[in-house]
Amino acid sequence: MKKSKNYLALPAIVLAALYLTFLIDLHTLETSLQRVFIFCYFVVMGVLACFLKSKYAEGKPFPLQSRIAAVLLDAIAAGGTDCDLMLGGGVDSISAYSDCFSPYTSVYNDRILPEYRSADGSYTPFSVLPVVLIYSTKLVRRNMPSGWDSLLDEAWRGRIAFADPNVSGSSYTSLCTMLQALGSGDELLPEFRQNLEGKILPSSEDVVSTVAEGKCYIGVTVEDIALSGIAEGYNIAIVYPKEGTSAIPDGAAIVNNCAHRENAEAFIDFLLSPDMQRLLPELMHRRSVCTDADITKDDGSAITL
Repeated sequence: MKKSKNYLALPAIVLAALYLTFLIDLHTLETSLQRVFIFCYFVVMGVLACFLKSKYAEGKPFPLQSRIAAVLLDAIAAGGTDCDLMLGGGVDSISAYSDCFSPYTSVYNDRILPEYRSADGSYTPFSVLPVVLIYSTKLVRRNMPSGWDSLLDEAWRGRIAFADPNVSGSSYTSLCTMLQALGSGDELLPEFRQNLEGKILPSSEDVVSTVAEGKCYIGVTVEDIALSGIAEGYNIAIVYPKEGTSAIPDGAAIVNNCAHRENAEAFIDFLLSPDMQRLLPELMHRRSVCTDADITKDDGSAITL
């Protein structure tokens, strides 16, 4: 079967430049050029890069504000942001602020796996993020971590990279997953806290760099961040916990009474479009939320996570 033209292809240099832009705390373009004002969790900048090259955008810049999801959600709840759409952050976090968002059902909604769909349409999932363990392949040559119980092993005391669950949604999810998998929260929390020895990191991204640099031996993060680190040459390996893990989707949501709703809807349709869902594993090391996602490259070879 002949493949359709990939109009979302983006030169690496453009993506790299956009990435650097997103790492600057807050970046807002001129209001006069405003088409859709997006609050964006900074790790999903690749999605925006693709959007600028897609058939859904007309090539005009749009204002952005990029911070961690919790900060953006609090700002939306406080009002006065003028943003149209929240992009990124776990759907569990977005659901907690559902009163701030207006329901929308995408034209591609039927493609979403049933377990990931929003019951009330207040958010739209677009990628799935399994929680994983990682370890340093340089420093860990035996007794590799195998599951959640490894985080309680005294051998790793003070050598575990873990993000602050009060700030990182994925870290909060991983903590809940560990407690559920091992079955006893009241007993495990003090034991886990003791094993951390007070070492708490600002974000899940910091977990990967901390383990790669040898400051910690093992860590807890999400799959796409770990795979991105491996692709960059970091000496880390991924472990899928033997007890099982969780896979919470990242989502997008349209802010109540926003000024550019039509464009915000077009952006959500783009997130679920066949082209974007096909590019998720190849470009961002993320899993698709769709039942019929084509996970092959242009040459026909399979994309593996």
